[in-house]
Amino acid sequence: MSKVRDYKSHEILSTVRIPPTVPFAVRCDGRSFHRLTEELKLEKPYDERLARALTEACRAVYSEGFNPVLAYTFSDEVNLIFYGEQTFEARVEKLISILASVISVTVSEALSDLLGRRVRAVFDGRVVVLGGFEDVVGYLAWRQAECWRNFLNSYAHHILLRRGLTPTQASRELHGKGADELVKIIESEYGSLEKIPTWQRRGILLYRETYLKEAVNKLTGEKILVERRRLVEMWGAPLFTSQEGRELVLKLLEERRRSVTG
Repeated sequence: MSKVRDYKSHEILSTVRIPPTVPFAVRCDGRSFHRLTEELKLEKPYDERLARALTEACRAVYSEGFNPVLAYTFSDEVNLIFYGEQTFEARVEKLISILASVISVTVSEALSDLLGRRVRAVFDGRVVVLGGFEDVVGYLAWRQAECWRNFLNSYAHHILLRRGLTPTQASRELHGKGADELVKIIESEYGSLEKIPTWQRRGILLYRETYLKEAVNKLTGEKILVERRRLVEMWGAPLFTSQEGRELVLKLLEERRRSVTG
């Protein structure tokens, strides 16, 4: 029998790693979600069940042993911000393939449970290397701007459909219109954007926070305060371009930096 060739050396991307001092994002996007939402007959312009499935997927990333600084989700995408991540030695191939798999499986299972039918949702993944902590804020602001554009287009299009236009006519009517014009269309129907759930306009943010919990010292019986960690869900992320949003992101990154460097 001839010798079997070893192809291990051909796995040329398997050794690509993210250095521990470099922040990065992993973005997972739904594949063919327009078709999927039509097939599932999800509510328009937004269906809270899909948002809950995406939020559940973000939670699953934490429970699977990954440790993102934060997770930000809207529409059909999940953004995970990492710093000092050493799961699988921060190998890019592993991070992309496993995170996309976790999100695909979790969203599929969550939607199947919520809709009472079998759902197969597929996500791809990519790594975005960021230059520093301020770059992380800039990246999140960029994605949130996309969230805002999706919101305006989705609501304006849905309103025109309710007024009797066909999908083609609605798309033609909205073509070339700027954000201010889209806002006027939405406000003509709802009165104010504030009447629409914040998560639809700004996305959903998840992160771990440290808090103090009262406990009892088993040796002395004394009441003491101990640090615990919990996962926070913000259904309505702060504006990442605002001081509040920027300070929150930088605070979370700095806390992670201190935990990594000791």
